[in-house]
Amino acid sequence: MLCILLLAAACHRDEGAVTLTMSVESMSGGGKMTLNENVSSWDTGDSVWVNGTAYAVSTDGGSTSVTVPYSDNGYRAIFPARIARNGGSEIVLPAEYHYRTNANGQLLDMPLVAASENSTLLFKHITGALMVKLRNDNGYSLSLDSIIVRSDRYALSGTRPIN
Repeated sequence: MLCILLLAAACHRDEGAVTLTMSVESMSGGGKMTLNENVSSWDTGDSVWVNGTAYAVSTDGGSTSVTVPYSDNGYRAIFPARIARNGGSEIVLPAEYHYRTNANGQLLDMPLVAASENSTLLFKHITGALMVKLRNDNGYSLSLDSIIVRSDRYALSGTRPIN
């Protein structure tokens, strides 16, 4: 009887917390898109959805990570967390994207998704981005209030399934 109990204890995995390292594919430095063509780091406190729960991102020590409960079934992640719906099987693409400013410049929180069986989350872009460069040779101040992109054929926003 004692041998059976010891064998069962040896097979039990630690189901504590695991730290997942985060990066974005095809972008140097693992950053997010910015307005000024530079790659910006994630912000501490950015919210990422992992396996059904929103978690705050940590940028301590020069790497970006999130600490979540261990899962035998891997990890599914969505950024920003606020767009996740129906247990992560769907996301809501907003009709408008707003830029925000951090210490590195202006950011656009483009929707990203990741799936992994290990402790590395490699996020993929699921939408496109449009960059408009304004040139000012006359010294006057310039501002751009909005850019509107519409489609007569495809819905560009709303709830969409992800696989």
